[in-house]
Amino acid sequence: MARFIGLIVEFVCCFTEL
Repeated sequence: MARFIGLIVEFVCCFTEL
């Protein structure tokens, strides 16, 4: 579960950078 949350956080960070 933590790994899934980490992927979402990383995706959100990349998306906000754009």
